[in-house]
Amino acid sequence: MIPVYQDKWGEGVGNCFQATLASYFELGLNEVPDFCNLYKDDWSEHFAQWLHNRGYGYIYVTINTKECVSNIFDLCNDCYILAIVENDDGVKHSVIYKNGKMVHDPNFWYEGKYKLIGLDLFIPL
Repeated sequence: MIPVYQDKWGEGVGNCFQATLASYFELGLNEVPDFCNLYKDDWSEHFAQWLHNRGYGYIYVTINTKECVSNIFDLCNDCYILAIVENDDGVKHSVIYKNGKMVHDPNFWYEGKYKLIGLDLFIPL
């Protein structure tokens, strides 16, 4: 994982997901499509195809209990995981976790708190 930072901010226009994917796959920001903004309604289909072309599938896990989080991080010990969080204003944001802790936030100036709401687990095909 290499830290890559987003260059667009704001609900509905930010590119944190693009930046976390670039970080996770150790690519430049311009090497990863901005799925959420390019393909508003069907971005997940384009994202899944992009991953498949790189030899991965993914599973999205909704977080609804602390036990769920603990179990996933135990299973994925020492792995980087793309996480979906909500900020203080309820805006969804993408970050990277490892061993149950956030290790990269592509929004370098946000100082609020996040609530973990989901995880993208990448599965080699």
